[in-house]
Amino acid sequence: MREKTMKESSHTDILIIGGGMAGGLQALLLTDKSLAEQGFTVRVLDGAPAPAWPDGEPAARVSTLSEASHWLLRHAGAWERLRPARVQGYTSMRVWDQDGTGEVAFDARDAGAEYLGWLLENDHLTAALYDAASERDGLDWQCGKAATAIHREQGRWRVEAGDASSIRDMPRKKNVDVRLKKVLRSMQLALRSVEGSEGERDTSGEPPHSVLFN
Repeated sequence: MREKTMKESSHTDILIIGGGMAGGLQALLLTDKSLAEQGFTVRVLDGAPAPAWPDGEPAARVSTLSEASHWLLRHAGAWERLRPARVQGYTSMRVWDQDGTGEVAFDARDAGAEYLGWLLENDHLTAALYDAASERDGLDWQCGKAATAIHREQGRWRVEAGDASSIRDMPRKKNVDVRLKKVLRSMQLALRSVEGSEGERDTSGEPPHSVLFN
């Protein structure tokens, strides 16, 4: 991850406590170019060390990503940073009950897709998100700094971090609320189903249906 100098500030529009896959992806989606140009800021506080690219044998902790996850990661600029050798797409799945009396099978060809989903290490995905965050203006992902306390003071939120520093939520400006509503609406739409012709693969670039992480 390249070093990025950011102005020290006790204010941020959005504070995400905890990085990782979910927090990192949310931070990237909330700091697209249009929002950064308007001065919209997001900060991530994570008590864990900075994510590092995995090396050697694959780790035991892996996730299965759906097509919706794939779309969101591409939109956030993280998917292309993943190392292909550590990403495994799968094309079929068979599920059966314990008694062996019934089963159901899924095949990517039936959906007109190349893959049903992808398997990859959790640490690998987090490293890709962290790497993408280094190039995102308005995003400050701080590692080794866990939130230790949250207080409400005179209409403001104050969050204390591990080194006794604090981040406060300044009085909101109306345009911040409007921008936040727009970006949250965009994220909501990204998880909705896009209806297409039966048997045809959707190539519009619109988000597919399904959940974020299976």
